[in-house]
Amino acid sequence: MSRLVSPSSDRPSAERRRDNAALVISLLLQGGGIVIGFAQHVCLAHWMRSVGAYGEYTTLFVIAMLIGTGAALGLPLAAVRFMAGHLAHGDVQGSRAVITVARRLVLRWSIRFASLLGLGAAITAIFLHEKGLNLFAVACSVPLFSLGYLYTEASRAEDRMFLALVFDRALRPILVTCGVFVLWYWCTAPDCTTVVWLLFATLLLTTGTQIYLFHSRAPAIPHVGGSISRPPTNASELLRVGVPLLLATGIALLMSQGGIVMVAMLAGDRGAALFGVASRMSIIASVSSQVVNNIALPRIAALHARGDLPGLRRTVGKFTHLIFWPAFACIVLIAAFSSSVLGIFGADYRHAQWPLIIMLCGQLVNTGCGLCSPLLQMTGYQNYVPRVLATSLVTNVVLDVVLVPRFGVVGAAIADACSLSVWNVWCVVLGRRHLRVDSSIFGAILAKRAARNA
Repeated sequence: MSRLVSPSSDRPSAERRRDNAALVISLLLQGGGIVIGFAQHVCLAHWMRSVGAYGEYTTLFVIAMLIGTGAALGLPLAAVRFMAGHLAHGDVQGSRAVITVARRLVLRWSIRFASLLGLGAAITAIFLHEKGLNLFAVACSVPLFSLGYLYTEASRAEDRMFLALVFDRALRPILVTCGVFVLWYWCTAPDCTTVVWLLFATLLLTTGTQIYLFHSRAPAIPHVGGSISRPPTNASELLRVGVPLLLATGIALLMSQGGIVMVAMLAGDRGAALFGVASRMSIIASVSSQVVNNIALPRIAALHARGDLPGLRRTVGKFTHLIFWPAFACIVLIAAFSSSVLGIFGADYRHAQWPLIIMLCGQLVNTGCGLCSPLLQMTGYQNYVPRVLATSLVTNVVLDVVLVPRFGVVGAAIADACSLSVWNVWCVVLGRRHLRVDSSIFGAILAKRAARNA
């Protein structure tokens, strides 16, 4: 049975309080998760057998995450959109029907993807036993990544931020790091194979616990009058929205994480390790964007479902300010102390200083464009996003092929920053054209000034 909360006499104030509470929880977990993730990779860089072993593990982790995300078919984000629409009308049963259909599809397709990868691992093991064993561990991890992704997004749709973030951002990296420490302290420095299988065991534990806790209780939602749309209880309705979102999410992940694989192919495992460290450090600068995104998607979907364009503009403008100014301060600090920060990983990682500064410039553009992609994805214009991202991905790959052989990791950083800028600026233009909502920091500043003068 669902639990209904009495309607508030001051609905904007109630929503503001709910937003603030969600922001605080998201900030604590996302910020703490980034610190934990940073500490994890510092420890792995020091405790694993070599820089090459750490680079290989990083590459395999990215491959598992990319395939796991692809196997989810975009259904997690589609579920957020449908669930938020149902919950906006107080329809808990319709919301839970969405997650039931999505779970069946995700399980079916992730097992198929894992089977294909497992077949490739068996063939690889004939010639390279250790590489094949690593790929088999990745194949086993794919369904767990897919299910974890689905239930993380579903928890966000129900405003259960703690459940959405604590496993992925905190518990999993802590457990992996503790396992590596035990092996390093009591046995010997672990190789890539050991850490990959340790990751699989951790995923099995955390994903299973997250699913159990999600279904252990129904969400508390406000009872809202009005008609309730029919829940999408068949696969075609979810896939119609999910496939474009899959393309967008997959291409975005390829752009953000696939660079590590490209650098590994063009510059070796050492280059992949340097690029991976610089990439993670630059992403820390966008923690405010990650925090706000955790609560923004269901808010945008609910406002669009109610047809509240002025409210949508106000909400997007408020979130853009919350994203940009903390990110700007963080970018300045990281750039100023980049050499010292990179030295935490070890003396060899100081060579990633210039790649880090270049990628921070890309993050400045990224955070300055605000919620440009989520705005399109949650308001029915999701089909535009894959086209934008495909163009940006092609730009990234072409620049990688041209620049990495000549400039190494610096060339990969230039490719990353350029493609990220193309993606975000283009999405801002589309949002202004189709929704008449400017998600950039400039649009937010002008809107705030106009509201004061009105």
